[in-house]
Amino acid sequence: MRPLSSSLLLLALASAAPAGARIVGTQLPSPMPRANPFIGDSRIPAPGVGRDLRDIRHRIERARETGDISAREARQLRREARFIGRLAGRYGRDGLSTAEQGELRTRTEALQDAVHRR
Repeated sequence: MRPLSSSLLLLALASAAPAGARIVGTQLPSPMPRANPFIGDSRIPAPGVGRDLRDIRHRIERARETGDISAREARQLRREARFIGRLAGRYGRDGLSTAEQGELRTRTEALQDAVHRR
């Protein structure tokens, strides 16, 4: 009787092993969608240049009212802000490329620094 029970036990273990292997199965990677060159990258866009320019204009006006900058300096800073605004409008007509975004960001930061220094 013992040989029969041990062979049944062995048979039960042998049949259980492949069942465990079937649970995991072969996992093939799912196909990845192709990148669309007409869709921009997935990074969250930074606040618009318009908001930055509005803040800069307010700073220029405050600095002019407090006498921190002269009328001439304020006029030069306002002229640069208008130029950046026109440039953003021109670039934005057909969508901003990464290079155009970088240029606008650099010009805006330089103008912010110029207002701060004066």
